Amino acid sequence: MVLLILVLVAVALSAGLRHGWRWTLWLRRQWRRVQPPVWTWVRSAPLTYGYLGLLGFTTWLLVRTRPALRTEFLAAQSTNLHQLSINPVGVLLRSAFYVTPLELAGWLVAFTLVLAPLERWVGRWRMLAGFWTGHVGATLLTAAVIAWSVSHHRVPAGISFSVDVGASYGFMALLAMAGYWFTGWLRWVWAVGFTLVWGAPVIAEPNFTNAGHLVAFLLGLAMYPVVRSLPPQAMAARGWRHRPGH
Repeated sequence: MVLLILVLVAVALSAGLRHGWRWTLWLRRQWRRVQPPVWTWVRSAPLTYGYLGLLGFTTWLLVRTRPALRTEFLAAQSTNLHQLSINPVGVLLRSAFYVTPLELAGWLVAFTLVLAPLERWVGRWRMLAGFWTGHVGATLLTAAVIAWSVSHHRVPAGISFSVDVGASYGFMALLAMAGYWFTGWLRWVWAVGFTLVWGAPVIAEPNFTNAGHLVAFLLGLAMYPVVRSLPPQAMAARGWRHRPGH
């Protein structure tokens, strides 16, 4: 549905530009005005927007795939117990590159507000370390709990074949790391506040996904030694052009 809306908007925009409709001419003028700073912003965080571009490409491919084949394909990329027992490294890597169209729209906003500034502050290598610590760490820890629950008949055995893909665990870890940009009480508000935000669903609606989000955030908080050498609030002082860690 989201992709269909985007396609319709693109078609309307193309037709408007071709026929010189007034509202499209206004949009063209506005785009020319904001294009330089937008392009500078995107180039300042190549890892963030490169990853977002890959998510957009894989989402487009999946939307064009028949539903039955799409479900079968995603199950093969999932970090469920079955796939982790067959090809753990492969699915841990591949599972981070598939999201739904609605999730993609949300990630566009979240990546721009959180990950792009974070990348400019910590650099791409610290960024990668944080993302994969959250993605892999939270996945394996929740998988261990799921395996125990299945073996003790606490959950149905069919959960071993469930579809589980996405970027959320890695993002949660980076969200936690972003809090170290602040100093003093703001840093504590960030850490405690988001811990409560991700902890509340675990209590209100216990499930493995909600627990994984909380675990990933806590793993991100544990990444403090990775950013300890960076001065807090350095992002604004360094500007967009200089990115440490590259």
